[in-house]
Amino acid sequence: MKYACLNDDGFITNIILADTSPDIPDCQQVLEFEPGMDIGKHKVNGEWVFPEDQTLRLSITLDKEVTQPNTTVSATAQVKQGDQLAPITGTYYVPIIRQSDGWQAKLLKVEFHNGEAQTAFSLPDPGIYTVELQKVYPKPRSELSSSPILIIEET
Repeated sequence: MKYACLNDDGFITNIILADTSPDIPDCQQVLEFEPGMDIGKHKVNGEWVFPEDQTLRLSITLDKEVTQPNTTVSATAQVKQGDQLAPITGTYYVPIIRQSDGWQAKLLKVEFHNGEAQTAFSLPDPGIYTVELQKVYPKPRSELSSSPILIIEET
């Protein structure tokens, strides 16, 4: 029979083959093996997962990377957990920051529904702009895969 050895944090540290439930001093808990168990996993919402499978990743894409002042730019944002959209719904306030001096050019109100959001905006001044995730409110639980860059050209 197979058993899983869990540490203090509930992560599987070892898989053991034994006739009866083993008594191992390093194990906080010993469980009978079940489908989905593997070394390094822990149980979340009834499912055995690796920690990296729980990471929420935010991606933001712009329909333009270089444009003229006062031209509408459409942004699409997605929060994924693994390959699936995460069940994120809520309002976030996203500052658009000019890189040269850190000036906040816009504050976008972005509405997420089931892990997706779309918004449109324009900027009047030439410059290179981006989003800094640590300045978004409320603080997202996700990590930004890469900050989008928008260049507003001098006319």
